Amino acid sequence: RNAEHVTNGPGPAVDRFGAAGGAIRFDGVTSAITIPDADWQKSVPLSVSFWIKTDSATAPTAMFLGKYLHATGDGWLVFYEGGLLCAAHISDNFLFYSRVNTLTTIDGRWHHVVVTITESQLVLYVDGARVPSNHSKVSMMKVTTNEPIRIGRIRSTMWPDHAGLIGAMDDVAFYNRILTDEEILLLAQ
Repeated sequence: RNAEHVTNGPGPAVDRFGAAGGAIRFDGVTSAITIPDADWQKSVPLSVSFWIKTDSATAPTAMFLGKYLHATGDGWLVFYEGGLLCAAHISDNFLFYSRVNTLTTIDGRWHHVVVTITESQLVLYVDGARVPSNHSKVSMMKVTTNEPIRIGRIRSTMWPDHAGLIGAMDDVAFYNRILTDEEILLLAQ
């Protein structure tokens, strides 16, 4: 899905094929891409697909992709916590949530990630493989926040100086449907 976006300082990076300028580099502090709020961002199902390569300087806790204002308890996000890749869908001021933690670490290699979101479930795939869900208290979850989608660094009212991604992202795409396992495997190649 194409969308208008506003950028703040990300620069070019070498992509996973070795092409200079083929990916976008984030500094973890100020660089971000913002996609203004729109109705399509609040509807589910939704799938988000992207490639990510972290630098060793990425903080163990870094919020870097999502439609979420930390810590309002409404929206979805992808982040590192304790050095592990995680994703969450939260609604009704933290009353309902679905969260997935992976064993994928900040390792300096390219990884393909897909997050699929429905009203009752968030599913995370890394390098084509589905990650088992480990934390959920779900009901009919929805996204009502007017916060824009942010790539590189998510805004936080709780920790204004929190870290974003130090590293590169490539081929970020949004789909208004759940990607099939076959599509996810194809995108992960």
